[in-house]
Amino acid sequence: MMVGLDAANPAPLAISTNWGMNWQDATVAGVYCVGCSADGATMIATSFRRNPASPVFISKDSGVSWTQVTNSGVAAYTAANSSDGKTIIAAENATGLGRESPIFVSHDSAANWSSNSFQNISWVSVACSADGSTLLAAASGGGIYKLQITPAPILSSVVVGTNLLLSWTVPSMSFILEQSPILSPGSWQAVAVEPVLDYSNLEYQVTIPNPQGIMFYRLVSQ
Repeated sequence: MMVGLDAANPAPLAISTNWGMNWQDATVAGVYCVGCSADGATMIATSFRRNPASPVFISKDSGVSWTQVTNSGVAAYTAANSSDGKTIIAAENATGLGRESPIFVSHDSAANWSSNSFQNISWVSVACSADGSTLLAAASGGGIYKLQITPAPILSSVVVGTNLLLSWTVPSMSFILEQSPILSPGSWQAVAVEPVLDYSNLEYQVTIPNPQGIMFYRLVSQ
């Protein structure tokens, strides 16, 4: 999944599902900034318009259809999202417009939002870590603001042939994978297999070859 913006002002949005070989115009136009989940299913787009406040649009079907976010007064000049599309950060740039420049954050794919207002600060860019636990906002004129949430990565498992595949979204803090045959505090040991990063979904993966017996696994922060 790829998304692209024309250099025009306001910019039309185009989407490609075959690595840029073919492009199709999206049904939302006048876009300034876009964000996309790792699987391409969830997209966020902000409008170029700044006065009145810039509307925000979200798509949950890979850009086929778009819905304007109307709850909680969300409006933004720039936006970004986590790899699963659940966490979204959106920020307004109200330079010279006589209003505050809030930052909006959602942890449920735009269903609900929280916001913080800042006097005399306008935002030009935002960023979100893959796990949605680190949020960054760059201010017009200089300065980067950071919100760090303690990550709680979810460990997933699936059997592939005779092997066990463990995976988790790249966390914004350091975690190690541990194993134990029993649920006892002193029995956990680090898994000797090094995690491999899958760039297609921003997940760490560990393959346990031909596991035998009962084994428990957990992620522990360092």
